[in-house]
Amino acid sequence: MSNKCNWSGKALNDLLLIREFIAQDNPKAAVDITKKIVLNVVEQLSRFQNIGRAGRVYGTRELIINNTPYIAIYRVKSNTSEILRVLHSSIKWPDSF
Repeated sequence: MSNKCNWSGKALNDLLLIREFIAQDNPKAAVDITKKIVLNVVEQLSRFQNIGRAGRVYGTRELIINNTPYIAIYRVKSNTSEILRVLHSSIKWPDSF
């Protein structure tokens, strides 16, 4: 059974900001990294909802995006993974999403 992935407005905004930041130096890399993030999240979470580790924020899970410094924060409801944020691993983590 394939699970659904829904992206919150904040997660989509995170992707936009990541792309804009990287594009300042390398527009092609900006497209490549955002595409890699989206494909990685959708591919993994659509098959294995609980593949990520328990989140630092209660009720969330964290999916490390391979070969990038980014982490997708999500929660699972029924057969849907809600991607809440996409954050750089070096930032101070928020207390809630």
